[in-house]
Amino acid sequence: YKEGYGGLWITARDLCSIGIMLCSKGKYAGKQILKKETVEEMLCQQKGKGGITADTPYGLGIQYEDRLDPGIVYYGHQGASNGVVSCMYFNPETGLVFVLVTNGCNNRKINYISALIRRMYEIVREECDTR
Repeated sequence: YKEGYGGLWITARDLCSIGIMLCSKGKYAGKQILKKETVEEMLCQQKGKGGITADTPYGLGIQYEDRLDPGIVYYGHQGASNGVVSCMYFNPETGLVFVLVTNGCNNRKINYISALIRRMYEIVREECDTR
């Protein structure tokens, strides 16, 4: 057995809890888990900090994503390893957290995002819009 790149083992529910905490500026279930400033830095573009000289879609371990839904910025990350396809994206302005963990599929990408992640996101957005 080969472990994933980051070595993270987590449930979809717990991954969603992290997204909720990041949307809430580091607070979860009434407790401050991360400092507000830490979360802000995680979401901040890193160009010009340390040795980073190029434009990058990454903050500190979190990707800035504007290709999932035109006009809406999400933060998060997607991953695929050993047949697993997963992601967690969140929008601090709306509080929407989207998590997907599956045991595999054709991991074809459309504009750098898994086709499965795109379709599942569309379904969730449609459901949210009808409520």
